[in-house]
Formats: sequence, structure tokens, C-alpha cells
Amino acid sequence: MFAGYRLLHMVGDAEVLLTDLRRSPTDLIRIVRHVLCRQPSVVWLPQKTAQAWAERDPEAWARVRLWLQERGVSVRTVEAAPPGSSEPQPKQRSAAGGAIASVGW
Repeated sequence: MFAGYRLLHMVGDAEVLLTDLRRSPTDLIRIVRHVLCRQPSVVWLPQKTAQAWAERDPEAWARVRLWLQERGVSVRTVEAAPPGSSEPQPKQRSAAGGAIASVGW
């Protein structure tokens, strides 16, 4: 029963957040939807994307970061690879077995 309550609470909070993000000049709504669907423990973002969100709508970015933190989802940023480079992508599983998602923005 506890897990069901937690899921309902998570979805309820997400609905309010998603409604508010529809007015944001960012695409932050995508990260919330991604986490709801995939439930990763880590989300990888290009550093420039995180910076752009912080500049365009700092309040919305702060709310999304708090929402992720409350759900135990870590946000990791990576520098974009130079065009034409063959740098490896982040691994899809953590050492502890938790899901890791690389979100392309």
C-alpha cells in the first residue's frame, strides 16, 4: 500500500508541475515526463542545456531540480563532445544496478 501511495503522490505532484511548466519558455516539461515514464536514478544532461534552463526560467529549473531530488533522481551534466569526436556515452546502468538515463536535448 505504501508504494501505491508514493506513486499516486508522485504523479499528483507531477501533474501540478507539468501544468505549471506548460507556461515556461523552456522544454523542462520533457525531463519531468521522462522521469515519470522511466524512473531513472540518474539523468544526464548537456551542460549547455542546464545553463540555458537556468537562464531562461530559473524558478522553473529550481522547481524541477527539487522535484527530482525529492524522488532520488540525480542530475549529472556533461560537456558536449566536439563535432566529429567519438567520445563514449554515459553507461546505461550504474555500478549499483540502478537505471541511468541519458536524455538528449
